[in-house]
Amino acid sequence: MLPDYRDIPVDLSAMGLPGRRLHVRVYEANKPEISGNKAFKLWYWLHDFPENARFLSFGGAFSNHLLALSAAAGNRSIGIVRGEKPARLNPWLKRMQNNGMSLHFVQRSAFSAFRDNPQLALEMAPDAVLIPEGGGGQKGIQGATLMARDLQSYDAVALPGGTGTTAAGLLLAEGARHCEIHCFQALKGEGYLQREISAWVGASAAKQLFVHDQFHFGGYARRSDQLLLFAQQWKQETGIALDEVYGAKAMFGLLQVMQANSPAKRWLYVHTGGLGLTPAIGG
Repeated sequence: MLPDYRDIPVDLSAMGLPGRRLHVRVYEANKPEISGNKAFKLWYWLHDFPENARFLSFGGAFSNHLLALSAAAGNRSIGIVRGEKPARLNPWLKRMQNNGMSLHFVQRSAFSAFRDNPQLALEMAPDAVLIPEGGGGQKGIQGATLMARDLQSYDAVALPGGTGTTAAGLLLAEGARHCEIHCFQALKGEGYLQREISAWVGASAAKQLFVHDQFHFGGYARRSDQLLLFAQQWKQETGIALDEVYGAKAMFGLLQVMQANSPAKRWLYVHTGGLGLTPAIGG
């Protein structure tokens, strides 16, 4: 069952943004490990194959994608983890293992070869279904289209971007055809995510796409004192936690875009999770 959601209004008056509306869409995970967009991206991967199918995918030692897959598929899941096996498993890896996932650690220098060569990866489990890192691929995009619900009240939708799968799904969804889609790229690389998403969705849908690649704060999983302070202040003011790999960067960038007099007045920020075992809403 796909998670329901809440659209939480955010008071922008203290941020110097009069006349703008912002809601944050937070998904109510059926399991705490399957947060944000994870259930949607995995939906067709898990439902288009037999109930006894095994699934193999990739990620780092703090991968929320692998965590979600382990919670959804249990002992039918196999995770290829970037890096040597640590002496002590972190909470993410422990939970994956407790959920029944079989973990295989691969040195960083060899990880990309496994991730990018399906045949090499499937030698570990020839009968498994291979899911791209992050839950991408056509089935991941198809699943992300299911997130485009009740968007008629918004002019623009904003979200973080790693692989761009979720942004591509929203662009292809019928319910989002009237919206600008603003994707805030979390990785370094000028223009690459714009090109990849545009290739997936086609020229017509790509006219709605705006990729902002200047708010990566140094690259994937990089952070700064400015970003950490922003995430802390945002949580204090709104009660909504943002992870520092994707969410805080995207929200920081979104507020900059809104202050730059973007014509869109009614904004929805899609909270894509990424907090692992931490709830998105503070108490």
